[in-house]
Amino acid sequence: MSSRRVAFPSLAVVLCASALAGCGVGPQQYGFGLQSPDSLSVTSQAVPGQLLVGYTQTRPTISADILKDDPAIKLQLVAPAAGQTVADLQAKLKQQPGVAFVEPNWVIPVPAPAPRVASQASAPILGFNLTSDPLESKQWQLATIHAPQAWKYSTGRGVTVAVIDTGVDETHPDLQANLVPGYNTLENNSNPHDDNGHGTNVAGIIAEVGGNGIGGIGVAPDAKIMPVRALGAQGGTALSVSTAIQYAADHGANIINMSLGSSQSSQAIQSAVNYALGKGVIVVVAMGNDGQNGNPTSYPAAYQGVIAVGATDPQDQVTPWSDWGSWEAVSAPGYGIWATFPNYDCALLDIAKQHPEELPSEDSIQEGYAAISGTSQATPVVSGVVALMKSIDPGLTPAQARQDLMASARSTTGGFDDHYGAGIVDALAAVRSVQQ
Repeated sequence: MSSRRVAFPSLAVVLCASALAGCGVGPQQYGFGLQSPDSLSVTSQAVPGQLLVGYTQTRPTISADILKDDPAIKLQLVAPAAGQTVADLQAKLKQQPGVAFVEPNWVIPVPAPAPRVASQASAPILGFNLTSDPLESKQWQLATIHAPQAWKYSTGRGVTVAVIDTGVDETHPDLQANLVPGYNTLENNSNPHDDNGHGTNVAGIIAEVGGNGIGGIGVAPDAKIMPVRALGAQGGTALSVSTAIQYAADHGANIINMSLGSSQSSQAIQSAVNYALGKGVIVVVAMGNDGQNGNPTSYPAAYQGVIAVGATDPQDQVTPWSDWGSWEAVSAPGYGIWATFPNYDCALLDIAKQHPEELPSEDSIQEGYAAISGTSQATPVVSGVVALMKSIDPGLTPAQARQDLMASARSTTGGFDDHYGAGIVDALAAVRSVQQ
């Protein structure tokens, strides 16, 4: 793979390729035409020979192969007909009345842990357990955001959070009770099996089952998780992510968590985000882990209406790798966050085994449970807090949720800051804000 960085993957790219090979991931396709992990090295790359077409009311009348049509978000995936080039097709589509946009089917990279840096704080062992869960004492994020105090008022019951990611280990004993049926947009089936590990970790941060004597506990331990697999071991596409957003919005999700992103903006994904927001679904997105690598704008974090989340460490400092910008709403703990991890071999586990020196020192990746760093981990902390809020106020809108989160955040700088957003999320203050 190229050494060029993307918005979320942080390990050396060639290292990711070797890890994928170690998981038995070769050059086979993953449902969207990618032939090799090498094509994930540059975020501007797209699936060859495919275009995404957004339309207004009437489908465009064209001579092309229609590979997929999603009328809910008015999106088509098309390919040139025999004897036609992509450039010719794109030019003809742009002349069609009712066509809102035409763009490549962009590749969305697989999220990865944050990079190792020279000096970082140590994640504390808190020395308390409100439940019988042994890892709770290591979950420093709970104390930092005042989650135990917030649980007196809400545990997220009645709220469903869609995790659009690499899938979930559906057999994990610390997740099973909180899972609802999900979907796999890469293979168009109901099997959201996680072959990477990222999605399982994210899901546990939100709603790991509490009080069962194993593992730890999620920020919203009574919320439900809807796993929607839009990223495979080699990544995903603008189509797979857009379709995942639409699926979640149409199948009962109250909140969408997207710990993913790309420096390439996609009109298809933006349209799907607007569709979800229009249906009252709250969308929470990671800022990205390239703060030390040029701080590129990451999408969908920069889209209007979403809640974009940066990462902080145990000393309430913004992590050096966290992306930043005026679109950041809040920050949250994203450093060495313990939660569930697949109980089987997967891509992230192979990376940890083969190249432990590339991982941050606070990370610990093993079967069953893992501590991982990244804005990918900070984002589900915020999604969990929003679930606590939504459980109290079912009518909470996306705009109200963003406003209340920002107004109740704990500022360390005396006001809004491009690195912290409005401040570090505070579960207790956020819950109280929706009780008033």
